[in-house]
Amino acid sequence: MPTTPPVAPTLKPGALAETSRKLNELARLDSEAELRTLELARKLGYDGPLDPDVIERGVVNQMRRTVEACLETGRMLLVLKERVGHGDFVKRVKRLGVEYTLCTRFMQGALKWPANIATSQHLIASIGNQSKFLELIVLDQEQLEELGTEGSVLGIELDEVDVLSVSGLRARLRDVLQERDGARELATERSNEVDELKIKLKKPYKPKPDAIAKTERQATLQRALSEQGAAAQVAIVQLATVANDVMDEFDGTALSTFARECLEFVANTLAELSQTHNIQINMAQKLDVPWLKSSVSELCRKG
Repeated sequence: MPTTPPVAPTLKPGALAETSRKLNELARLDSEAELRTLELARKLGYDGPLDPDVIERGVVNQMRRTVEACLETGRMLLVLKERVGHGDFVKRVKRLGVEYTLCTRFMQGALKWPANIATSQHLIASIGNQSKFLELIVLDQEQLEELGTEGSVLGIELDEVDVLSVSGLRARLRDVLQERDGARELATERSNEVDELKIKLKKPYKPKPDAIAKTERQATLQRALSEQGAAAQVAIVQLATVANDVMDEFDGTALSTFARECLEFVANTLAELSQTHNIQINMAQKLDVPWLKSSVSELCRKG
């Protein structure tokens, strides 16, 4: 039987060079990813394998209910993500059958966990299980460090963590974090108010060139100073009276704390004004300002 002679394959011009270039580029990217992975593993203290498939099998083996396993799982997931990239990492997480949000919390825990060995072991012994570990990682790295070294943070004692149930710990953390955030918001508001006041005080006054207009402007400002000074003195006295009543009647309560904070805010504002204008205050000296006293009397009579 006659045979058909083999046909030699034909290549497009430059195809082999393009294929070689792509292979070299893939090798370069893989090499860079491996270097980044090695650096991340060193920072995390991870000394396991770096092969993606081996890491994936290790994640499955580490899915146990111990804090040590949670930390090791988080480290392995971080290294795996660095090695394969975000897109492939998501696919591998789905293949593991684990919620991506849970993997994220494991990774957050590994990044936040104190590097100090003694602190770390102390926390591990007190936390005890995965559920409490996942609740505690809402804290910042510095707060976890403080909890391990000082034995308390934000009013939460380490002994509490040991005896509280998971739901009890969650509620306790929610309360202290809400209280902290509320205090931060209040401090921010007060800081903004002080900044606005500073801006108003620093605005330069530009008098009109005409001498008569300038005199009228001075008279207007003097009346305004007299009225505002009298109103401020009356307001401060009224505030002090109410605050004293509150602190005497509700000592030790949140309302008493609020009253003290109001007085502190006024005192801080006056202190800043004295510093801004270089006013020397002698607390033992009682100033006698006739025009201000008359303004106060007039204001009280009208009120």
